[in-house]
Amino acid sequence: MGNEGPLTTGAPAPVALAVTDAHACPAPASVSAVRPAGHRRAHRRLGPGFVPRNETLHRIYNLAVVIPITIVALPVMALISLALLFTQGPGILHFGERLGRDGRRFNMIKFRTLDTEAQRLSRTGALPKDSGLETPLGRFLRASRLDELPQLFNILLGDMNIYGPRPVRPVLAEAEMRRNPLYGMRFHVKPGLIGHTQAYMPHDATRRLRAKYNYILCTNPVYYRMELALCLQVGMRVLSRALVEIWLHLRPRKDHAAAAQEARRARRWQLGLRLDTSKTEIPVIGISHDRIIMAQRLSQPMPGRVDLIIRVRPTGTRKAVISLTEIGPVRDGYAYAYAPGNEVAIYMIDRYPMSEPAIPPRPPKPVSAPFRQADRQGPMTGAKGISAK
Repeated sequence: MGNEGPLTTGAPAPVALAVTDAHACPAPASVSAVRPAGHRRAHRRLGPGFVPRNETLHRIYNLAVVIPITIVALPVMALISLALLFTQGPGILHFGERLGRDGRRFNMIKFRTLDTEAQRLSRTGALPKDSGLETPLGRFLRASRLDELPQLFNILLGDMNIYGPRPVRPVLAEAEMRRNPLYGMRFHVKPGLIGHTQAYMPHDATRRLRAKYNYILCTNPVYYRMELALCLQVGMRVLSRALVEIWLHLRPRKDHAAAAQEARRARRWQLGLRLDTSKTEIPVIGISHDRIIMAQRLSQPMPGRVDLIIRVRPTGTRKAVISLTEIGPVRDGYAYAYAPGNEVAIYMIDRYPMSEPAIPPRPPKPVSAPFRQADRQGPMTGAKGISAK
């Protein structure tokens, strides 16, 4: 791997990986010329940047923060190690090759949560949802983010920082560098255990979307107060999510539990469907990763694309384009399989109703069901709807 020299607080050209065709990812003549509009205003809203003002002080800061955290986390890691040893045998840790600062390779340490077949399938991309290839404790560790705890040792070794872009595999970095000349900006800083994309984005967020935010943060300085606040927030969320996952595993399973969770998501985010030919919004009474539940069957012919409306704080909305396929009647309504129409729709559904990020957004303030008083009859469905106004 070639090194590009010491990092400066200015905006450097992207790192060119040795495995990448130089003609495929030319460095821009000026990074400032390709910065998005409102760059300086945007980065403070996103969070602290990744570029240290002083390398020595930044290393001391990382050690001062991570050493106490590691000491506190050691008993938890010991318990997880014993549980993994009893449930899946030796090989409780996974050492995955990643690229660090200046494209240097290192082994990122995680608890092993996937079986051998899954590790082979995930070498060139993310593992599909509900693949069923997790180890007995793998789903719990991945959902609670506790599988990331061994990366504290990567920080102690100097391979990573507490806060930075997510470590990336060499094969994925090579592909992304060919598509996006600015992708190499991330290799001018150390990768991090916590970052904006790790904290606020779901697992299925596209690399292009992650790269956009990482680029902004990789060209802006560190703000330690904001970084510590984010670390504390992530720590509290990981602890609370771990407790919730433990409770979900221990409580007696009930047939209606999944349906109740679907309904709870729809109520929290006040979901609705807006058809192509109608300005009327029809309340959604349940949603999961692969289906939505309506109060009654939609009238035929059903449009090819519909808008899933998601309400967010304080009074805004988000829209995800989806296509529907009829399933049939269920206990409390009528079920439809849905497929997101684009990568933005995938992001919106995973971020809001599914609440997959480590720090999920807060839902809007609750209102009376079915969200608002229906004000007119839906012309396509015969169901009462919510005015688009």
